[in-house]
Amino acid sequence: MIISYLPESDEVSAAICEIIHEQLKFYKLFINENKSQKFLTPFATPQSIGKSDVQNVLTQNLLRWLSDLKKLCRDQIQIQMKHW
Repeated sequence: MIISYLPESDEVSAAICEIIHEQLKFYKLFINENKSQKFLTPFATPQSIGKSDVQNVLTQNLLRWLSDLKKLCRDQIQIQMKHW
């Protein structure tokens, strides 16, 4: 289980964990404390940060490619207009 919390809200984090533990018991499920991790920022895991980075790179490259394609199309239209 990955637990995200803000440093100033340890008691809130503990309360949330307790609620989760109690609800899991109802289904006879338990959290493996050896596999639990705490992060300082909410919902920011290495995977989510990596996904965000990949998305940013793809978006920037796609926008650059579209801009270049638009310029190329304009240039081609101008060339064709000159030959008319």
